[in-house]
Amino acid sequence: MLNYTLTLRQGWVMSMIRGVIAATVLFGAAHAQDAAEATPGAAPQPTGPVVHHNLDASKIGDILKTSGYSVSEFGAGMVAVTVADQVILVGTEGPDDDISYIAYVPGLTERMVGYEFLNNFNNSIKFGRVYADREGDIVVQYDRNAAGGVTKGNVTEDFDLFLDLISLFLSELANVDSV
Repeated sequence: MLNYTLTLRQGWVMSMIRGVIAATVLFGAAHAQDAAEATPGAAPQPTGPVVHHNLDASKIGDILKTSGYSVSEFGAGMVAVTVADQVILVGTEGPDDDISYIAYVPGLTERMVGYEFLNNFNNSIKFGRVYADREGDIVVQYDRNAAGGVTKGNVTEDFDLFLDLISLFLSELANVDSV
């Protein structure tokens, strides 16, 4: 259990540090450009990352492509992002176009993993979940509340955090004797 927390915190802290560094760099560049273009007597322009409202799956896919990921269309309102052998589905839903990251773990079923392991794992994390779907397949999921909008940085950081969640789940699963 302590390993979950430490790994989770390390990943979260690293994501936060990357985000702070990126925001600082973006803010500095935007501020310098604004200062260079400022018209005397004009009102100062807001600076910082651009907040996007109602991003659809296609736009999210474009953001992830820019980050070097392999992205393809996957049905209505979803894209498939391939990382190594893992396919991650990303889509939006609801009035605010909340973003969902979903991955099926190939070859694993709830009978192999067990609900006790799933419950214990879910109790140790706070930002995502792992569950058995109706067919008994194991699914890892993370959702981003997009009310108020999201930045491109939110999308890439959330995706990286989701990859960490998948890795943590598989790592903990590998330490269980019954699987």
